[in-house]
Amino acid sequence: MKYAGNIHQFNSIFPQEKVFIQFDNTSYYTGETIWFKAFVVNASTLGRAQSKVLYVDLISPTGVLLKQQKLKIVAGQADGSFPLLDGSTAQAREKRGVINYPSGFYEVRAYTSYMLNFDNEILFSRVLAVYDLPKEEGNYYESSPTITLKRSETSEFRPKTEKLRKINASFYPEGGHLILGKPCRVAFKVTDDTGFGVEATGRVEGKEISFNTIHDGMGWFTITPQETRNNVEITVDGTTRTFNLPQAEPSGFSMTVDAYESDSIIIKVDGTQGLSGMTLGIGLTCRGELMDFGTIETGQTPAERIIPLHGVPEGVCRVYLFDKNGIKYASRSFYHRSHVTKAPVLEVTTDKQSYKPFEKITLNFTLSDKGNPFRDRFCLAIRDARMQRNAYTDDLRTSMLLSSDLKGFIEHPSWYFDSDAPERDQALDLLCLVQGWERYDWDTMTGQKDFSERHRMEESLTLNGWILNSSGKKKMSGVEVTASLVPQDKTLTEIYSYTTDTVGYFGFDIGVEFYDKAKFTIGAHTNREPLIGTSARIQIDRPSIPSIRAYTPGELVFTGIKGKGTKKGKVQPEEDDGLPTVINIETGYLLPDVDIDEERMYIDYFTFNAFDVGKDVELELDKGDYSTDLMGYLLDKGYEVVPDDSGGIESINGWEPFFYIHNNKKYLYQGIYEHPGTVDTKDIKSIIVFDRPMFLMNILTQCALYQDYLNSSIQTIFGEDLYRRLVLVDVQIKEDGELSTREELFKINKRITTVDGYSRPYSFYSPEYPEGPIFGDVDYRRTLYWNPNVITDEDGKAQVEFYNNSITQKFNVEAAGITSAGVPYTLDEGF
Repeated sequence: MKYAGNIHQFNSIFPQEKVFIQFDNTSYYTGETIWFKAFVVNASTLGRAQSKVLYVDLISPTGVLLKQQKLKIVAGQADGSFPLLDGSTAQAREKRGVINYPSGFYEVRAYTSYMLNFDNEILFSRVLAVYDLPKEEGNYYESSPTITLKRSETSEFRPKTEKLRKINASFYPEGGHLILGKPCRVAFKVTDDTGFGVEATGRVEGKEISFNTIHDGMGWFTITPQETRNNVEITVDGTTRTFNLPQAEPSGFSMTVDAYESDSIIIKVDGTQGLSGMTLGIGLTCRGELMDFGTIETGQTPAERIIPLHGVPEGVCRVYLFDKNGIKYASRSFYHRSHVTKAPVLEVTTDKQSYKPFEKITLNFTLSDKGNPFRDRFCLAIRDARMQRNAYTDDLRTSMLLSSDLKGFIEHPSWYFDSDAPERDQALDLLCLVQGWERYDWDTMTGQKDFSERHRMEESLTLNGWILNSSGKKKMSGVEVTASLVPQDKTLTEIYSYTTDTVGYFGFDIGVEFYDKAKFTIGAHTNREPLIGTSARIQIDRPSIPSIRAYTPGELVFTGIKGKGTKKGKVQPEEDDGLPTVINIETGYLLPDVDIDEERMYIDYFTFNAFDVGKDVELELDKGDYSTDLMGYLLDKGYEVVPDDSGGIESINGWEPFFYIHNNKKYLYQGIYEHPGTVDTKDIKSIIVFDRPMFLMNILTQCALYQDYLNSSIQTIFGEDLYRRLVLVDVQIKEDGELSTREELFKINKRITTVDGYSRPYSFYSPEYPEGPIFGDVDYRRTLYWNPNVITDEDGKAQVEFYNNSITQKFNVEAAGITSAGVPYTLDEGF
């Protein structure tokens, strides 16, 4: 019982959390706004999470964090939005204004700070296609949407998507191991080069074992291995590849689980000689919470144990087989369908069968639980029925109950819930065998592996960190840390103090709620004496930016609502809705009459990359590190920078640079022009690096210093050099001081920094036409209505009203909610 107690204690002290985000649409066009609703729950109970702060990231196709929303979680929910507009830095806005983000595959990621204590796999992540605007305004559905991927000369931060072969196969022995001489069920999945499952047949070489796929490329067969190595042939459309099965082990236990019944499971355990006569433990968990614990005695014949499932909630469960030392011999996941817990039922009716352009639409919703009216809140998206989907799209129910507890992306997860027919149950069991994953790590929960809680639970806005010695290698205890907080509106000032613990940690709960930013001043003292000079460093623990992941091939395939994409970018529709899949210029998915545009010209000649140096420096200082110089910064951003013999910069990406330094009067006599690459980034607000070289005469038109010069004067100063080609690096220096002295650069025992408060919420705008449209009005909204918080009354009813746009004939209604007890419910209906 020791390990059972450890699991309960671990889940109580270190509760895991889950996030799901419901979007207003399935894909977007440049310049639109992504509206979303977040549901944040305890991972085990699906009740409301303890965390009160949610981080939602918008990440570019190349892996750059573009925007982050910091949302206040109320009753386990929060909502926000991301306009797909590039405001960039003030320096960039002066040159090009606010522009649309380019088309591409963007990632939205969401998590609480506490979730960062665990594997990044548990974070919510969704890839959204952002298309080029149609050539004709509003013509979203008559021609193929396109994505134009710009090839960057700098390194991409997102790892490359794995290139799959035309036939791929992976194999998963039940329980995790093949044991010599013991029968074992082996699940498998066969995919094509997009990562989607395909129909296939197969056979085990040298044995009379043949098999075929059952659903989405998955299937299973039984083998009793007599040799350590065994090969399998897989055939798809007449082409055959040979694969190796996992190596069979000479000693161990095979375990089979019959999980097809709803009220119990049957576990059979068969061990090799020398392992009989053992008492093994069997543990059953559901979402990491221990549901059943018992023992089984091994003998010369397979042992069997039946575990009743009464009281086990619906969801992904896992069976563990282990010995008295907690060593795990086998484990496997299965899905338990509960016929006890029923989800509330949400229904919708319309006031008319069809609607004209600009006409008022009224929808009536009814929510009931076990036949009784139910008061709750849900999010609601109403959009044009002609939309693009990704095959991996979850809804709230499938995410909370299924996909968040399995590894990887699941094709059409709602299919498994459309019916509880036996063939669906078999396919669901296969899915758990193939994509089963120990999100709730056995060794950690049972206390056999140490768990380090680096990020504490945020039940309010917080600021946390460590005090390090001068080398940054040792954390200092007993240091008094003081801080003051002043929000931008200067309406209040908060003072904090904390004495670091044995690991040098300090943490402030910010007792006030504020939006936007606040100024935070932090100092460190011992015995009331400040830690001066280089004797200490302050490391701030803002929520770490999780590492950027690679996309899977299937995430980049978007299809029409009724179509299935193919490698050539066409659609085989169930109904002819005229919607081809996305055109991916990067990988060559082309359709006729598609223009591949050159890079967009934001100013007269060339595009550029703008960098918020001040923000990046804050993140480096948060780590307790020193800031770098401009040369080091450009290297970190992926540019090829070659220094010259004098300490300057000879070239950037093979071209001679031209540095233009703003606030030139301050720095003209401090050597900044002689060696601009040595300017410390602590003194820089932002920089712009132009993509391609241009003539010096064109560069000077971008530099305010020379704009008032007569052409004859410029010719006299530069002469023939006007026709040299250089790369312009435009550097905006801070206005509040000259270049930092060496003492100032290395004195990092005090920080004056900014802290983000909550992101301000915005409301979705839906125009009204009570008197009908004015002549010439056009309305091309693809999302007709979005409300993250529709609330039913005591009778379980709610009504929403909005106006149609000028082009929609049929619309889709999608809604999602979750009860305070953690039961999710959804609605997806077309009209």
